[in-house]
Amino acid sequence: MKSLVYFPLFLLLASLHTHAQDFMPFATGNYAGITGVHLQPACIVDSRYRIDLSFSSTSVMLANNFYGIDPYVFSHPELFKGLNKNVSGSSDLKPYISRNINGQDKTAILNLRQDIFSFMISLSKKDAIAFTPSIRSIVNIDNMTETSAVLLDKLDQETDLWKIRLKNESVNAQLNSWVEYGFTYARVIMDNKKHFLKAGTTLNINHGIGSGYLFVKDLNYEVNGQDTISLYDSYTNYGISNNVVDGFSYSFATNLSLSLDLGVVYEYRPDWMKYKYDTDSETNLWRRDKDKYLFRIGFTISDLGSIRYKRDSRSKDFNADIHNWNVGNLDVSSISDFNKLIDSTFTVYDVAEDYRMKLPLSMSLQLDVRIAEGLYINLTPYLALNQGTKYVNKAHNISSFNIIPRYDKKWFGISVPVQCNEYKQWYVGLGVRIGPLWVGWNDFFTAMTSSKSRYGSAASVVLKMPLYYHRPR
Repeated sequence: MKSLVYFPLFLLLASLHTHAQDFMPFATGNYAGITGVHLQPACIVDSRYRIDLSFSSTSVMLANNFYGIDPYVFSHPELFKGLNKNVSGSSDLKPYISRNINGQDKTAILNLRQDIFSFMISLSKKDAIAFTPSIRSIVNIDNMTETSAVLLDKLDQETDLWKIRLKNESVNAQLNSWVEYGFTYARVIMDNKKHFLKAGTTLNINHGIGSGYLFVKDLNYEVNGQDTISLYDSYTNYGISNNVVDGFSYSFATNLSLSLDLGVVYEYRPDWMKYKYDTDSETNLWRRDKDKYLFRIGFTISDLGSIRYKRDSRSKDFNADIHNWNVGNLDVSSISDFNKLIDSTFTVYDVAEDYRMKLPLSMSLQLDVRIAEGLYINLTPYLALNQGTKYVNKAHNISSFNIIPRYDKKWFGISVPVQCNEYKQWYVGLGVRIGPLWVGWNDFFTAMTSSKSRYGSAASVVLKMPLYYHRPR
């Protein structure tokens, strides 16, 4: 029975392995360059770079508020052996996994981004462009009651929850995986010595790789036994794109859509005179190898748009109303099997051939203050939108508040990101830049020093080749 209940979720999760708030330890820094364009499109103009080429940039984030893992396993990787052979994990790892039982609904998110051969070019003192091809995937699970989560986890051991009619409102799961080609233009808007303003926009051309959604407004159910359940009048919005059923496929000719990122940055430069110089032929020039501000404030709105998908013909809305359903011997090993089961078991309803998956719309504010030469502190509140129950087919990020002290120099930088997310989980991490290699783990210090279970983490790795501006001669 458990394989059937888990199927729509875990099959979608498993499909992610064939494809791969992004780069947060580095995106707010003065030497972010092309790596900062996703957080702030305006960052590429008046940059410290003539050209910044990133060969590969990888960002992975996982968070949930149900399953926790003992930090002990991070220093004993042998415990992960055999984990991919069983959905429940290896027997060695099980003792280190805990459940968060606090009476609250359970949610989870998996967010992946892979940039390949992205670059920025400073065209002039006032203009810059960038190109960022990315592969992105987001999986969301929202509004699962604690009772439902407990039953899914250990159905055969939770017999006290059997033969009780239960309800779960607005439980839902979504997946969206797509290729994104970002074209960014940024320009200096105002340069008034003390006051400096720049803005940027990214036009993203998106090709959908695959998506799916399952949204049950009122799930009414009863577990009658280990292999028997009853579902009572549970209307479900359900859709899977037609390229997921037989494995992810990709075509340059289909599922084309557009989205936008918009950003603006203001800098206050009280000591602007220190950063001016003259040459034999020109006067009053800015030092392009130096940051000039005492503080900097940026605002960004990202992922304005959606992606159109063609629906698999058997993925339709349905109403589940079946009693004492024996699911112990059901043979469901693919999404195609699942679609056939829905079509033959429940009342299905005609829906549009196409549907749109809303992108993970978000807003962020970036405040950066210079404490001393090379030493900065950054505050970035990040607000994830498109949450809630208004839309059934959408992907979203999670909100967080970030404090990032850092030491920033041309070929070396170190940051200690401190984050609190909307699950009220705290992380203290580490980001290091050494020449062309950047590595960040937002949970490094927390995982290494705390004995409390961890409910998520994020990591990023960047390999790039920069061409900096130099001190004028």
